[in-house]
Amino acid sequence: MVKIALLALLTAAVTVSAVPVPASPCAQVHIIVARASGEDPGPGIIGELAQNVQSKSQQTVSTSSITYPATLSDYASSSAQGTVAMIAALTAQADACPSQKIVLIGYSQVCFIRFWSSRCLLFH
Repeated sequence: MVKIALLALLTAAVTVSAVPVPASPCAQVHIIVARASGEDPGPGIIGELAQNVQSKSQQTVSTSSITYPATLSDYASSSAQGTVAMIAALTAQADACPSQKIVLIGYSQVCFIRFWSSRCLLFH
């Protein structure tokens, strides 16, 4: 009798702790962060803003970072690589999650990258 009660208790615990599967693997909002010139790879100092938005938003928010040189010594090449990386990230995200809102944040060299990325995507 104890074994049956224990089995029933374990079954009930498993049923209660079941978590529903999300309807979509996509967050409602995705933030793409591009660090400033001279910063180490990753989200850079502006990544803190993305984290604040992510933690305070009432919507589900995911983030990613653009990988590009972010150098001032070869600004033209760095910006060109950043533009290509931004277009690739935007395209991949839009393809993966077509109903998702996408936010671009960054500063410094990123302003130039966002400008050319938007121009390239408009005429692509």
